[in-house]
Amino acid sequence: MRPSKLTDSREVMKSESGGSLVLCLVIYVVRHFTRMRLALHYNPNCPVCVRQAKRTARLDWLRTIDLTTEISPIGEVPIGEIVVVDKKRRQVFSGIYAT
Repeated sequence: MRPSKLTDSREVMKSESGGSLVLCLVIYVVRHFTRMRLALHYNPNCPVCVRQAKRTARLDWLRTIDLTTEISPIGEVPIGEIVVVDKKRRQVFSGIYAT
């Protein structure tokens, strides 16, 4: 079936159960990623780190990442580095593993 109008394309995106596939995907993403809680530690004296933290905040539409300049679990964050803490799993990532 080829949609001829915008309203017809919405009908094509319906699943057999009658629910919207897009809505199902959004619900899955929200349920899966809202369980995740991360803390991103960065050095406030590093302009590149501050800029990257602001970008991360803009992209974090589910509000699952806490940006902080406090001392990380592994100590003070060096300039040019970030430390990510997975609060749920209690894991700490730094360097390439934090990206």
